[in-house]
Amino acid sequence: MLDFDLRDFCYGCGACVNACPRTAIRLVQAEDGSYIPEIDGGKCIRCGKCDRVCIYLNSSKYHTQIAQEGCYAAYQLDTGKREKSASGGMFLPLAMEVLKRGGYVCGCVWSEDMTAVHIVSNQLADVERMCNSKYVQSDIGHCFTEIQGLLKAGKPVLFCGTPCQCTACEAVAGNPDNLIKVSLICEGTPTPKVWQKYREAKEKAYGSKITEVNFRCKEPIGWSLPYYTVKTDVGISYHENSFVLGLLQGLTYRNSCYHCAYKGNNGCADIVIGDLWKAEDRLLIKSILNNAIEANKYVYNPVKRQEVRKTLGLSGKFVVGTVGRLSFQKNPQFNVEIFDEIHAHRPESVLIFVGQGELEDEVRRMVKEKGMEQNVMFLGLRTDVPDLLQAMDVFVLPSRFEGLGIVYIEAQAAGLKTFATAEVVPQEACMSEKLFTYLPRTATAQQWAEAILATDTEHRENTLELIRAKDYDIDQEIDKLRSLYLENGRGQCR
Repeated sequence: MLDFDLRDFCYGCGACVNACPRTAIRLVQAEDGSYIPEIDGGKCIRCGKCDRVCIYLNSSKYHTQIAQEGCYAAYQLDTGKREKSASGGMFLPLAMEVLKRGGYVCGCVWSEDMTAVHIVSNQLADVERMCNSKYVQSDIGHCFTEIQGLLKAGKPVLFCGTPCQCTACEAVAGNPDNLIKVSLICEGTPTPKVWQKYREAKEKAYGSKITEVNFRCKEPIGWSLPYYTVKTDVGISYHENSFVLGLLQGLTYRNSCYHCAYKGNNGCADIVIGDLWKAEDRLLIKSILNNAIEANKYVYNPVKRQEVRKTLGLSGKFVVGTVGRLSFQKNPQFNVEIFDEIHAHRPESVLIFVGQGELEDEVRRMVKEKGMEQNVMFLGLRTDVPDLLQAMDVFVLPSRFEGLGIVYIEAQAAGLKTFATAEVVPQEACMSEKLFTYLPRTATAQQWAEAILATDTEHRENTLELIRAKDYDIDQEIDKLRSLYLENGRGQCR
């Protein structure tokens, strides 16, 4: 089985390892350090599954042209997140969307010994470790088998890797609708041994162990290559370039990379991510259309506020409100903890949950345990969210992760003092520092409560012009979109 020159042509993708029903195959390092399969003849039953999933032997089956027209270029709008990422910062929002849907993400991380390995996880902390480039061949392990099991269980899965790894994922796990394959633009990857030898040489020169590497560090020279940074166990950072220079010149690739069938616009990925540095200079359309709201519906209305508060029995109450799914992403349990601290200082306070979700029963139990059943309202799914925002005094949503979080825009449109998690909710969600407060991810419930209680909620203003100035009024965005169609299509229907 696998009867070809493995040292020159094997991609080391791990498809055969994951497909073998007898665990007769494992990846080992060849002389040059590349991962290649080693077959245990005593376990092998010659079923041929390794040959059937081999992406080298079946390259004609998986060799697919990516469309040359009708493609879209995108990048992360949050400048802070984009600067800490590579490939336009697009991996994280894609991964967060899958997590939001109860799915899993498979990507490359640095292990404790600074080896590149793929893992499967549904934890945000692990997904954040997958961000940024790892310019070395990764060990896929048994990730494809794990992904296959998750897909069969109906879970959405996002896999991110090189084109050959994406192809191998499809070869083993199939191509169901709940699998999203995200490929990196790849010219080739150095072998793990090259990285290991380089790292050992640098550690000897530094006199300390390398504990962190950022191949696409934006400091101090922005997005330019080939500089990167390494950090050591004594807290010292060094700017380097030799490893990436070798990669850019094609000196450290694996043998199979030099004749890869999946480079360029070939491969099995659903989405391709890579650098579009300065691409905006060549793009046809240089406009951003925000995910806008019907701003007029949310304008602060003191008459409507009193009507809704009377209907809900909230007159004379200090109302803390939140709108969103009762799910892991929105962190509703922490919202209860924050309110518990607020309620201790203001007994007349009320917490309103607008929305439903899989954590509702748990949140209700938590409220009961704290003896706050009379102070917490679960309003469920509502069609009158603009009116309910009028009734609130503050809006609090301590999300674990967000794309933009359009509900933060809606809350500010209603003139509400709004509280969100820093480094999670993008800066673009802040309409005004007078309205919007970021709390660190590490902030305690008490610290959130103190910030909320210290806020002036007596003076509330009409923020319509502010929302329009920030381009979040849907009427304005419709006009902008219409103009773009007319300008770029010359008003012609095709």
